[in-house]
Amino acid sequence: MSETSINSSLSNSLQSIDGQNITNAIHNVLVINCVVNIPLALTSFFGNTLVLYGVWKTPTLRSPSIILLCGLALSDLAVGIVAQPLFIVNNLLRVYSQSQNVKDVFSSVYNTFGYTLCGISLCTVAVISLDRLIAIEKALEYPRLVTIPRAKRVLVTIWIMCVLLPALQLSSLYIRVSAIGIVTLICLGVSTTSHLLIYKTVRYHQRTIQIQVLAVGKNTDGSLDNMLKFKKSALNSFIVFLVLFICYFPYFVVYAIYSQSTINGFLARGLTSTIVFVNSVVNPFLYCWRLREIREAVRQTLQNLTNSIMHNILVVNCAVNILLALTSIAGNTLVLHGIWKTPSLRSPSILLLCCLAFSDLSVGAIVQPLFVAKDFITLYSESQVLKDIFWDVYNVFGFCVCGISLCTVTAISVDRLIALQKPLQYPSIVTNSRVACTLGTIWAVCVLLASSEVWAKRFLLIAMGTVISICIFVSTISNLIIYGKVRHHQHVIQIQLQAVETNNKFITNSHVAGLKRSAMNSFIVFLVLIICYCPYFVIYLVSSFYSMNSFLATSLTSTIVFINSAVNPFLYCWRLHEIRNVVKNTYRKLVCCKLI
Repeated sequence: MSETSINSSLSNSLQSIDGQNITNAIHNVLVINCVVNIPLALTSFFGNTLVLYGVWKTPTLRSPSIILLCGLALSDLAVGIVAQPLFIVNNLLRVYSQSQNVKDVFSSVYNTFGYTLCGISLCTVAVISLDRLIAIEKALEYPRLVTIPRAKRVLVTIWIMCVLLPALQLSSLYIRVSAIGIVTLICLGVSTTSHLLIYKTVRYHQRTIQIQVLAVGKNTDGSLDNMLKFKKSALNSFIVFLVLFICYFPYFVVYAIYSQSTINGFLARGLTSTIVFVNSVVNPFLYCWRLREIREAVRQTLQNLTNSIMHNILVVNCAVNILLALTSIAGNTLVLHGIWKTPSLRSPSILLLCCLAFSDLSVGAIVQPLFVAKDFITLYSESQVLKDIFWDVYNVFGFCVCGISLCTVTAISVDRLIALQKPLQYPSIVTNSRVACTLGTIWAVCVLLASSEVWAKRFLLIAMGTVISICIFVSTISNLIIYGKVRHHQHVIQIQLQAVETNNKFITNSHVAGLKRSAMNSFIVFLVLIICYCPYFVIYLVSSFYSMNSFLATSLTSTIVFINSAVNPFLYCWRLHEIRNVVKNTYRKLVCCKLI
């Protein structure tokens, strides 16, 4: 029976099987099997790539045994890149495609690549077993018998032979199955015999060395150390062979039982093929577990890769900060210019908002450029003095401006609390002059505390913790009291509304809605600030108390802090219609001036 006729009968059995529930169950198993193969393929790709790249970057690992191991890693890499994607496509086509020709083509392509790569793995493991046998049986002649050029020629021969083997499927199924069976039996026989001989030789040498040690009293010629080295090397080879045999054996059994491709055979082969692919995933972990040289090479590769990724992330982070800085400058400038051109907005609450907008403008105009310069100097400059200067300057301005923002948001929360608690006395309690004095005090205190970065860094940490705790505590308590007062006013007004006229009802509802909206605006500004600042606070405290290297984490969380300065202008325009109107008018005037 030809391969095409088998595929045709298999497709018909898939389509015409009796019982909808059984068909759905089979389809579900096939789909789940395909999904499982996706992470397996990715793991195989990354694991074997790391092993090959690590060996390539480590010239001291260029020994014949490592070259053979690289041949196995290369075939496992090809399994993850080629065989498993083809396996997934082939199975999905069996489930969903109606075209028999497409199914046959993909089935043939998958079988060709699958048998080729798995055959290469089997043959390479057999050669690795022979290599270890020669190393133990003929230890003195081994460097002359097994050389790197010979190991490479053997691997090339294996690849050519296994590439030509699937061409037998063009003749007949019987010849193809016979060839696969013969190659498999030869490889398994060679590997098994080699390890049995290795075991026998190691046991013999152990007994001989023990007799010599008892006679001499100590190991004078280092033979015991050499034997332990050979024993470990042979055990490594045996573990690789054993894992391969465990993964391949279920497929061999299914292939022998279901010689005629039925629906059960197709399903069983699909599941056992996944177990075969697991071998390509497990092998890189075996190398790192059993071979210290491979483990060190992979570790060094990962470290270099991590440094490269960190470098790229920091560069992208700097580019993002440039865009955020421009957004912050443009947005906060529009807000400040619009308020400055609108005298009717000169109220205490708007002055507090202007201070927050000005500190956000300072973040975009001063702090973020210093942040970008500091990161680039850290990445590319060799001068430690220059790095320290930029770090100190950035920290002074950063802590100062961000501290001003935090204190100003706290002042806004207190302002809204006073407006709600004492609405009649509010104009006399909160005046423009008092707000100006409060803001001046905030700026003076934050500048003084931030300057301690230069002369007392430990004091800065304590002062920052104190200021942050006070600001968050005051803002939280203020917003909780505001929430309670608004709920209380709503409840009282609902009772009073039953005894008043409709006109008064509308006025009272409008008044409560205004208070509620004002309180909500203050809370949203505070909440967004906490969301943006919280990651940085956590990283800063953890790195300070546990002496961790958190340069990347600090840079990324600093960017999240800077997002607050870019977002705030949009919050003002969204929540405050008077700010929205003046910003729109200012923007229109600017556009008109450019057009003229």
